[in-house]
Amino acid sequence: MRPFPGPFPSEPSRSTPTKTSPVGAAQRQAGQGVMSDLENSVDSSSGGTPAVAEKATGARTAVSSRVRTLFCMLGVSGRTIRDGPFTISSFNFSSLPLGHCKVRPIASIPMKRFKNLRTLLPLVIAIAVAGFAISSGENKTDEKKTIKALMVTGEGYHDYKTQKKIISEGLSRRLNIEWTIIHDKSAKECKANLSKKDWAKGYDIVVYNLCHAKEADEAFIDSVAAVHEKGIPAVVLHCTMHSFHWKVKAKGGDEKTWVKFLGVRSRNHGPKAPITVAKTIEHPVTKDLPDGWKTPNGELYNVNEVLDTATVLAKGDNGKVKEAQVCIWVNEYGKGRVFGTTLGHHNSTMETKEYLDLLANGITWALNSK
Repeated sequence: MRPFPGPFPSEPSRSTPTKTSPVGAAQRQAGQGVMSDLENSVDSSSGGTPAVAEKATGARTAVSSRVRTLFCMLGVSGRTIRDGPFTISSFNFSSLPLGHCKVRPIASIPMKRFKNLRTLLPLVIAIAVAGFAISSGENKTDEKKTIKALMVTGEGYHDYKTQKKIISEGLSRRLNIEWTIIHDKSAKECKANLSKKDWAKGYDIVVYNLCHAKEADEAFIDSVAAVHEKGIPAVVLHCTMHSFHWKVKAKGGDEKTWVKFLGVRSRNHGPKAPITVAKTIEHPVTKDLPDGWKTPNGELYNVNEVLDTATVLAKGDNGKVKEAQVCIWVNEYGKGRVFGTTLGHHNSTMETKEYLDLLANGITWALNSK
């Protein structure tokens, strides 16, 4: 749509021969009627005396200028007849510079005779607002696609019963997201669920918040990671970094499958203490995270290795380590994107605005294909 460039174009000079259709003539008469009403409204207020005639003319010009400005703001385009300061014969909405509206042009509408400005302006504004409301609703439907997310959580060492609610409810307030939650009470139950055929089919993203440390079945681990290597993005939280790789060995010097999926290697953590988070680079995932944010409590993981496929976004320091440890990163794994953070041992950290904003941005980033 072409936005209205400025004041209405002038009618061709009366000395220039023009063809006028019956409709155009009717519109001309209607437009002259509008101007006459505006003039009469101003003139009647002046009392018609010579002393105030100049003021009346100035008032007419001011009124027409205000009307012109309003029409331009609303994106109204039309024709004008220069039979006075400002006369309208027809108009149409070619664009509305309000937000990201999409208003389809409507046919040129002959203007009926309006008795005064109070009748004209409400009609224009009503049409504009209606178009804005309709188009905004259309945009919302198109842009707000529901994210189908699967959360895999459970087993030991953490309050997963509460954390699954903190995560699902907190992210649902930030994203248009629909949750399916697999809460496993044991390693056996987790393996059974993730061994089912097409267990991740139909989901846009998988969020892992679990502690499945002692798995020794390499084929099973490979099958879980393969889901993401083929393209389904993932979010990996806290103890997920201590899952699926402690009991298996790397083959021929190659990195373990789960570590390649994560993008980092961690085998232990330090004492529990609040963690100060320092961003290392600017990135969409951490754009809302205050640099130097301090968690209410924490359990800082020691990250022993960062793979070439991963990008470190932030490091954490609890005052009890020799050097800050990687705590937020993103990874490219095959066709899938992975966002990870070792933060989140305590519920008090997870339920903060900073943490939930971080997860929401991580999901948004992971869902955007390369």
